[in-house]
Amino acid sequence: MATRLTASQENYLEHILRLGRSAPVRVRDIAGAAGVRLPSVSKAIGRLVDAGLARHEAYGRVEITQRGLRAARLVARRDECLTRLLVDVLGMAPDRAAAEVCRLEHSLDSDVLARLEALVVHAASPASATWRRGLAKRLAALPDPRVEREDVRVGVVEPHVHAGKR
Repeated sequence: MATRLTASQENYLEHILRLGRSAPVRVRDIAGAAGVRLPSVSKAIGRLVDAGLARHEAYGRVEITQRGLRAARLVARRDECLTRLLVDVLGMAPDRAAAEVCRLEHSLDSDVLARLEALVVHAASPASATWRRGLAKRLAALPDPRVEREDVRVGVVEPHVHAGKR
């Protein structure tokens, strides 16, 4: 049976994956990268351990299981695809795109991800140069997003971006 991960669990797996590329990972490393307190990380890691997604020695290393590694890689894949879409294709500033990616990455299913990846690859191909120029013109003509035009803003929430995520 598939485990349904929360956005928070996905973020922790992604932090462990990124941090583990360069050194063994400890709870304090995750806390620093995520910008959260040690007890919060310990509790979250306990949930990942209970779900069979991580291993944690008391006061020691945190490691991702094979099952957790598959989940972490999928989260990283969604992050990379959305970042490329927003920055490379749609021309958003990387810092603004990072906040949007954090909101969007947890709601994509695999079919939508595959389609977005195909779009990003297509948009980056040399054959799409004319299309990219036309898109850039349309994007340049959009109203300034910093100017509020409605008295009610729908779909605008604070992201869960923490210091050090990117």
